Amino acid sequence: MSIVLLFWHILIWHYAVAPVHIIKITRDFLWFFYHFFSIPVLMSTLFSKWKRIGEVRHKRLSAGDFLATHFINFVMRIIGFFIRAVTIVAGLISMLLLLCISVAVLAAWLLYPAAIVVLFAMGWNFALGLN
Repeated sequence: MSIVLLFWHILIWHYAVAPVHIIKITRDFLWFFYHFFSIPVLMSTLFSKWKRIGEVRHKRLSAGDFLATHFINFVMRIIGFFIRAVTIVAGLISMLLLLCISVAVLAAWLLYPAAIVVLFAMGWNFALGLN
């Protein structure tokens, strides 16, 4: 196999195959974070009581019992909402950070060969005193 053909295969792999793999890995990590933080489940139960903690109304009719039961259930729904909302926001922020890091990695991957050539040329210029 000639050196030119080897160089051609390396270029094809570096600029065509590897970026597709980087994008697939990013997609897999996004899927993982989406399900790790349970975003679909948390969105569907956003206004549910926290851990199903709440009061059950007794058979007797009493205004104090009625208000206490509804107040405690309301407070548990508020707590559940805030904890679920914070978890959803943390998951979305994690996904956004992952996406930004992946774009930076992909850009760096595509620019590495040019950076190697430029730095090599700059090193020779510096070594030979051609600055």
